[in-house]
Amino acid sequence: LDVDNPLLYAYKPEKKFSCQADYIFDFGLYASGVFFNEGKSVAWEYNDQNDIEIVNLDSYYDMDISVGYNFNIDVFKVSLKASGYNIFDNAGFQYYYLKKRFYQVGLLFTY
Repeated sequence: LDVDNPLLYAYKPEKKFSCQADYIFDFGLYASGVFFNEGKSVAWEYNDQNDIEIVNLDSYYDMDISVGYNFNIDVFKVSLKASGYNIFDNAGFQYYYLKKRFYQVGLLFTY
């Protein structure tokens, strides 16, 4: 097993760190944010001639955020959440769907 083979570990950054902050209000509102940084990494892609090409990916940073509200309706606990992932979308990937900006809304009923 050659762990230095860039085709084996396509998106393994040299270093990675993140910092998360959560705030929960007494009346059910909550907010969360995660800032993260990934160091340089090596990846592979197919070029126009359909040959594999090894590329170096620069270091980048990004952020995920979410806001939600928890409340009760009779015997149900209801959670409503809106999230945004990779808000800055500055990873620089041109041909991959990895780490692209997207948004999500969720509704949860718990009995």
